[in-house]
Parts: sequence; structure tokens; C-alpha cells
Amino acid sequence: MPVPSPRLVPSPSLTPGIGIQPDKVLPPIRIDLYDKTMAWLGPIGEPLSVTATPRRNAVSDCAFTVDAAHPRIADLMTTGTRAVVTYQPAGIEPFRLISGRVTERAGENPSAQATRTFTVRDDWMILQTTPGWPSPDKPIDQQDSILKYTKKGPAETVVLDLLQKMYVGVLGQSLTLPADQGRGGTVSTAFRMDYLYDQLFPAVDNAGIIVGIGQNGDHREVTIREPDTFPFTLTEGSGVVVNGSFDVTDATATRIIVGIAPVDDGSDTQTARIFRQFINNTLEAQIGEPVVMYVDGTDIALNDDVTAEAQSKANDAFKDTAAKVNLDITLIESGAFRFGKTFQVGDIVSVQLNNSPVFTDYVREVGIQWDADNGLVVTPKVGNWDSSADSKLIKEVARMGKALRSLQRR
Repeated sequence: MPVPSPRLVPSPSLTPGIGIQPDKVLPPIRIDLYDKTMAWLGPIGEPLSVTATPRRNAVSDCAFTVDAAHPRIADLMTTGTRAVVTYQPAGIEPFRLISGRVTERAGENPSAQATRTFTVRDDWMILQTTPGWPSPDKPIDQQDSILKYTKKGPAETVVLDLLQKMYVGVLGQSLTLPADQGRGGTVSTAFRMDYLYDQLFPAVDNAGIIVGIGQNGDHREVTIREPDTFPFTLTEGSGVVVNGSFDVTDATATRIIVGIAPVDDGSDTQTARIFRQFINNTLEAQIGEPVVMYVDGTDIALNDDVTAEAQSKANDAFKDTAAKVNLDITLIESGAFRFGKTFQVGDIVSVQLNNSPVFTDYVREVGIQWDADNGLVVTPKVGNWDSSADSKLIKEVARMGKALRSLQRR
């Protein structure tokens, strides 16, 4: 099965005496350092340990530990230093795992055994730190001319438009964007200094595309792909499934009511809000009773197509409240199931636990650990387990944070 992934231009040749020696077996993970201008500084060579977690449509991260006397310590301790982490086990074409700034530096142990640990935050985080201006073509003191910047269309088209206008245009940053192929379902967004991530996700994820952002040589690039599907069902008998839990939950809404801003009739008193209702009759008949959910639509401008915009919000709400299968499936590489060769982060797999239905979901993340003593350990995770009290609390805090940021921008 072809695996579309961010392939790298060849790294500069290794400096003799620093990093990996020609007669040594290459470690399965390579780390190259770059300065803040993306000029190559050199390789780390063989670290003491590496832990990396690439994620689907979310920020990936990596931490690695080296000896305190490592020749690249000065570079690693310099603010702005970047790292490109390449995955290169035997039999797999090397590809970028994570790239980004070194954002955390820590040290421990006495001088004789002193080590330094460094954390890299993936370049994907620019989606979480870039705001969407209402009028991206105007200066900051003229942002009151338009209430919000709106964009609706295929998910890929919307993502590329926003990165071009807000990150490249407003922030003046360099980013190589691919040609728009119009992939993914339709999403509708509206920005008034909202972070790109807050309005794009989970809508873009639900629309069926995978957005990647990372360094390739001396520049950063965006990659967009649709997930591949692993062709075989993974079972405990196959040796791939080593642990798993599931929780099936019914849909939590059959009717969505969208409340739109009050109509300003020109007097001192505003009339009542406008409401639109949308019903999933098939789902309601299946459940046997109506389950109603209210959705705030105060960001819909009254000069817009109110019903169409409300329908878009209702569609998103129906997706969010649809029947869910919460999975917590831990896999290991076995046989044809190999990360970077037959599946990638975000690809679709089907899993069957003993005496359970076949569940189909994305590979949400892949845990990767390596050190010289234990070798390479790859642990893919399928599903998005959120039925525990802690998980629900974390999701609610994230939702409240997003709502608060939106309120602060009104």
C-alpha cells in the first residue's frame, strides 16, 4: 500500500568525528539541528534515548536525551535552535517524523553522569498560535471594518486559504503551500482573532483530510493527504493487538436548534432572536424519541444566508453528537503491519477484539521509543478514548478554553 508521507531532501553529509560514524549501524531515528534561519548545524548522532509521538491533526512532540558533554550542547542550549527528527529503521525509506523548535531544556545527575534532555514542539503548533484577522489585507487599526473573516468550502481549500492569508500574509512568515486539490468535506469558518486551530478543528479532521506542517531542508512546507486504509482486520490472534477497550455510546442529539443574533429594528429595543431547527428524522426514529441540543449562532451575520449558515452549524453539531465508539487499542508492529511502510499516522485500520464487533477508526498517534539497551519500540494507538471522568474533564476544560477565547474576541 503506498504511504504518502513527508519525504525529506537529503541531509548535509555528516561531519567526521561528530555524530554517526560510517562503520556504525545507523540508529532508527536521526536528529539534525538547524538554527532559527533553518541553516544546518549538524547531527546529534546517537542520543542516549528518544521518545516521540506523532499525532493525527494535532501537535506532535519529541524529547531526547544526550550526554552533558555532547559536542552540540551549545547549539541545543541556544534559543531558536530547531530539530528535524527523521525516522529511518532498516527497510523503510527515511521520512520526517517531527520538526520544530527546541522549546524546553533540562539537566540532571552529577557531573560524571550528567545528561541533558531537550523537548521539541512540532511546527504544526503554528495553527495554535496564529490568529485569524477579520480583515487580513488591512493594518491592525482598521480591523473594525469587517466583523469576521469567513471562509467556506472543501477542507483543504479553507486550510490553505487561511495559512496563506494569516500566516504568510499577516505574519509575514515563509511557508510553502501545495496546490489546492479541493479535498475533504465542506467546512465553514469565521474568524475574529480566533486562533486558526480553534475554528478549523475538529471540523477539518471530521472532513477527512490530514494536515501536516514541517521543515524540509531550508524551508517549512504544508502537506495535505487523505488517509489510506490498511487492508486487513487486526486481531489479537494476529499478534498485532495487545490491549484494548471499547465503549459504544448512542447519538446525543436528534434535533439541533440554532439561535442567531437578535434583529436590530432601529429602536432602543431589539426583537427576539431568530431560531432555526434541524431534525435528523432517521436518527430520531431509530432512537424512538427527540433529543434536542441548542447551538449558539450569534456569529452568523444577518446579511448572510441565515438558513444556510445555520444549517452548516447544525451539520457540525450532528457530527459532534453522532453515535461514538470510544476505542483504546494498543498495537505493536507485527508481520505486514509496520509504521512508515504499510501505515502512517492518521490512516484507517479495522480492529477486532475477542468476542466484539469489528471497529474501524484512525491511527490517532504512534508512540516511538528508542535507546541502545531496549532498541526501537513502536506503539500505535487506535481510537480516541474519552469515556473516563478524567478524559471528559480534560475535554470540557479544552472546550471552555475555546469558548472563553471566542468570548474575549467579541
